Amino acid sequence: MMIRARTLKERSDPSTTTCADGHRCDNHSECVENPNDESQYFCDCDASALLWDEAFAGLSCEHKATTYCKHDQFFCTNGSDCKRQHAGDGTKYTECDCADGYEGSHCQFVAGSAPQNWPNDAASTVITSRHHGGGGVSTGGIVAILVVVLALASVGAFFGWRYMTMKKETRGVLDDFADMAADSMTGKKGNSSSKEGVSKKTKTKKESSTELKLDADGGKLKDAMDDILLENEEHLKEMI
Repeated sequence: MMIRARTLKERSDPSTTTCADGHRCDNHSECVENPNDESQYFCDCDASALLWDEAFAGLSCEHKATTYCKHDQFFCTNGSDCKRQHAGDGTKYTECDCADGYEGSHCQFVAGSAPQNWPNDAASTVITSRHHGGGGVSTGGIVAILVVVLALASVGAFFGWRYMTMKKETRGVLDDFADMAADSMTGKKGNSSSKEGVSKKTKTKKESSTELKLDADGGKLKDAMDDILLENEEHLKEMI
């Protein structure tokens, strides 16, 4: 089991850690105990990659990636180039075409200095750099994208809520106008009926008054005629 030991000796450079056996780890890489030899330590370059968002390689993780390959999330150091190779089974893989004077899977070792039986590849296995040719997105980029998505979702939800609220308010206003119009029409009809009823009553009263007046005048005329006839009869009797 690999045991991490990050703070074993005081150092002037805060990005450098000196392991218990004197081995130096740069760029905030971590000292890790060799599982095959408990007295020996090596550097875990993944700690540097996660901190700096850059890939590192080398016995002390001292070499930063200079080229990010387009395939396999691979990288090369010391100005070396990526190249694609064909395996015997027909598959393809990526490796580095090392510049003069360097060797290793990532060209992280000076020629002739590659250690034997080293417990790891002396290189980062985690690549989160925004510079990765394969289109990898850094952790900061992912967070930024999530923030933008959440902001857009919040804005969309607000405008959707506002639209529904305004729709309900508009519908309520229209309903109120409809009720007012209906009440107005009902009131006019009622007033018309009332006026018609009053007119009929007035007409009835006038007709009754006229009839009463005619009846009264007729009675007086009849009495006058009766008086005249009676006087004429008496006058005729006297002449005979």
